[in-house]
Amino acid sequence: MTTPNFSKGGELEEALLDCVKAGKIELTEKWVTKNESLKAWARALFPNELENHKVLEPRRGRRPRHVVQICSVYGTGYENLIDTERVAIYVGGPGSMVAAALDSVVAAHKSGVGVGKVIYATYSFEHSNARSSAYYFHLRHSNALDADPTVRGPIILREFARRLVIPTQQVVAEAREHLDYKKIDISLDGLLSSPAHCANTVAIILLGFVHTARNVILEETGFQHLTDWVRNRAYSWHSIPVFRFLELEANRLGVCTTQGNAPSLLIGQESDRTLPRALHVVFDEASALRTEEENAQLLDVNGIVSRKLSRDELSAAMGGDARNIHTAYVYPQDGRVSAEMNVILRDVVRATGNTWREGLAVEKVLVDGQKVRGVVFRSAITDERWYQPCTSLVLSLGYTAQYEVQGPIPAQTTVLGRLRSLVSHLQWKLGWRNPIGAITVASGGSGYFLVRGKIPIIGTQNSHWTEVAYSPQADVTLAKLTGGGNIASEYIPVTYPLNNMEHIRRMFGDRFIDVLSLDSCPRSINPQNDVQFYRLAPGLIVVAGLGGTGMTKSGANGALSLLLSHPELRASELIPGSPDLFGKVDLTRFICDCTSNVQRALGHRHDYSAVEVCCVLGAGLVAWLMWKQHSVGSYRSPKRAGHWSSQRTRQPADTSNHPFSPLQSHDYNLINNQVSSVSWRRFQKRYFTYCHTVASRKATLTLLRTARAFCRL
Repeated sequence: MTTPNFSKGGELEEALLDCVKAGKIELTEKWVTKNESLKAWARALFPNELENHKVLEPRRGRRPRHVVQICSVYGTGYENLIDTERVAIYVGGPGSMVAAALDSVVAAHKSGVGVGKVIYATYSFEHSNARSSAYYFHLRHSNALDADPTVRGPIILREFARRLVIPTQQVVAEAREHLDYKKIDISLDGLLSSPAHCANTVAIILLGFVHTARNVILEETGFQHLTDWVRNRAYSWHSIPVFRFLELEANRLGVCTTQGNAPSLLIGQESDRTLPRALHVVFDEASALRTEEENAQLLDVNGIVSRKLSRDELSAAMGGDARNIHTAYVYPQDGRVSAEMNVILRDVVRATGNTWREGLAVEKVLVDGQKVRGVVFRSAITDERWYQPCTSLVLSLGYTAQYEVQGPIPAQTTVLGRLRSLVSHLQWKLGWRNPIGAITVASGGSGYFLVRGKIPIIGTQNSHWTEVAYSPQADVTLAKLTGGGNIASEYIPVTYPLNNMEHIRRMFGDRFIDVLSLDSCPRSINPQNDVQFYRLAPGLIVVAGLGGTGMTKSGANGALSLLLSHPELRASELIPGSPDLFGKVDLTRFICDCTSNVQRALGHRHDYSAVEVCCVLGAGLVAWLMWKQHSVGSYRSPKRAGHWSSQRTRQPADTSNHPFSPLQSHDYNLINNQVSSVSWRRFQKRYFTYCHTVASRKATLTLLRTARAFCRL
């Protein structure tokens, strides 16, 4: 086959600049090269990879937003359908896949294959943002965004404001000229898309400031080990024993994948001498100094080892001339997760006699007063619905899912039950139904390109570069690039790939062949910008807010999901040979227990939360103050009674029967002359009672509005 003509990224750059000329700053459609000879050449070199990753196909469309209803099982007709055996259901992305495979092999080890039924379900792996991931396993960057001081909240807001006022052409020029361009933005179009979306995003930004301030204070006062940033890295570390354990089980079960008879879930660590190593590359002296300071802290606090490469080692690792790279650092613990992890884990689940199904959507989750009872599935193909009883359920459905607690069950016969049902109905009418905290979307770029020779796993500023496949006959690598975060939007600004093109040319030079496709990669984020496990009922776990670290934490997320949904399991017994799994990690900040609130909202409990008590007391206080005001006398407004200052020459009405309007300073002499001392004391008492009533009422209303705002979050 003849070698086609290559544009070396020129075709993509031309398309992106055309978007800017047309007034579109965001890339709303997937871009695929129109060079037919390049497509044919790439298909001949990497037929399986291009097909599996849908590299050259147009976007199939993202899954629309959908609501998952949390309902009471009573009154649905399913309350008598109870599965007597243990049934564990896992729905969602990589973390749920790992949990399903881990549960399958643990159950098989304990009591043999088939002791408990494990069901994994997903809408479509092609619709999951896991398919757009770089599969980069990076302990160094498996963290919240604000761990990097150069892209914290105030800096993001400053850049957002600055990029709004300067011309678009100047923003594009900055992205192409500055290699350290910050690929973090807030989408104005996304903020204005809907009031609810805007309020959610603003709440996340404001609460994120509080989260950042807490960690900065701990870090500056010498308590670095208590920050969430340190905890995140320590938590991510526990993905390694989970992956290694599943690798051994896959080999034991004889699972075969596209990588041969010995699949590997975690690839590229320095301990694997025959595989490439993971590097972090910087292009200037200032970035190198910041990286060395961070590396020293990582070693001191987290024990993450790094090493600066010499010029000869850097040239050898990059496979050629590296003179355009200032410095590179190697991290032995980092690597990449296999791009075929879904195939490996699917075969593990099926080999243990359990179920793996695609094309299913979750519509309802049914619970009772004690635990989760079952889930209503809908087929994405036939639209058929059916009920599956279960003893545990883990949901990780990404940013497209919205969880709502359905209306409460009918009022109970007891007085407390009726009052509890009334409060639940009021919450339902007011919209206080979301059991999950504030969640919004942020999108990064995801593209495929070709380069000559082999490449290591590379990290740059807000970007990652990993190998997907290598053709030894042509000495060509199919590689993947990801990076950036456009908050409040499902699409990326064109500045992100333009900046990445400059990175590619600087790192690979003439080895760079061309770009095959580019698309956006949306994911859910929360104020912590970190994964949160919400326990909505015993056995019901919702995982949300993974951000851009879901692949690195997928092993740990799967293990923790299994432990939370099955309290009878112990972490020390989960992974043979790893008795200290999660032993030194404070997991409390990952877990949010919402069980009581959900049970109250459904009418299964008759007690009240602290917020509800405050609201009821506040409403009672307002009612009492209004009654007190009415008992003192009705207040006559100035419009009806005439302003006091306009009637100076007249004798005021019977001052013993009503309070006066607020007084001005020049009225006091007139009052002292015309009102007796007894009437004056009575007037003072009623006047200040009125002022106290108004102030108390305003304070109470402010308190209620604040409580409602936080309940909505």
